[in-house]
Amino acid sequence: MSVRTYPYRTPTADRVVADSWVRVSTSDVEIFGGPLEGWDYATDLHLRRSVVVDCDGVRSDAGLRTDIPIRICVRSRPSSSLIRTLEATVPLAAGGRQSITLDVVVAGRNLAGAVTMETVLELAEDVVEPAPFTAARASSMLWRDEAAASLDGDSGLLPVAPVSFSAAGLPPGAAWYVSLDTARWEWAAMGSLLVLLNTDNPAVNAALEDPTTAGARSLLDTLEVDLVTDLVGRAVEDERFRDSYLAAGDEDSPDDDFSLGSLVRALVRVRLAQPNESVDEALSRLRELRAGDPSYYRAAVQHGLGYPRSEVG
Repeated sequence: MSVRTYPYRTPTADRVVADSWVRVSTSDVEIFGGPLEGWDYATDLHLRRSVVVDCDGVRSDAGLRTDIPIRICVRSRPSSSLIRTLEATVPLAAGGRQSITLDVVVAGRNLAGAVTMETVLELAEDVVEPAPFTAARASSMLWRDEAAASLDGDSGLLPVAPVSFSAAGLPPGAAWYVSLDTARWEWAAMGSLLVLLNTDNPAVNAALEDPTTAGARSLLDTLEVDLVTDLVGRAVEDERFRDSYLAAGDEDSPDDDFSLGSLVRALVRVRLAQPNESVDEALSRLRELRAGDPSYYRAAVQHGLGYPRSEVG
């Protein structure tokens, strides 16, 4: 086990008492951690926890004057981008014990893979003339903890149907067939997308019987690459998609409908866009890649999805 050592004094662990994060939904409250059932890109993540801080004890242990401002911050970090997003900032009192409730809503459009919630007690400002071996710069961490959960919607919410390909007149040795209706990008994604899994294929059949095996997870990773490559590829080549979903509005506004076009933009935003690249810029880049070098385009999708994610063994 590794232990982080700071170059300045920090408070003892009992100065901050934090309850577990809980996920708040319209129907229930559950402890945050493990797979998030029912999550998808259109679902924001509403989390809440209580924290009690001994403000006098924190400053005393850390060697800080009583007038030094401190705060609690909450940051989210999805595994798909590793970009930290500040979700909440709460200034703390000058003294005494302070009990606060952290209530954050993490935008679903920014998530994929897994998400880590980091809670930090830190300096709110630079310290003028600090004492030796004490924190001095704003955002210097005095205490932190983190909790993580995998997102059930990362690869588990595809609409799938087991089908005998030989009976359906499809290639009998194939693994799957991705049925995409891209005639209307504004139609609901779940009504325009269906993955047919071939029950005649032994590997697919085994994966359907037990999706927890290494072989099954590897197969699903490959299916995800195939699906995203095809879906995004069709979108960037279709003038109707470009007319409706490119430069459609504020880049930071959510694609909050459930259309196939919005699904494409969400996939590109959280998986395929490069750092500091807008969704529209990423779509244009992917279109040029697909037109000029289809193999490189497929490799770019593999890179964005972190393929293969599953361990084999």
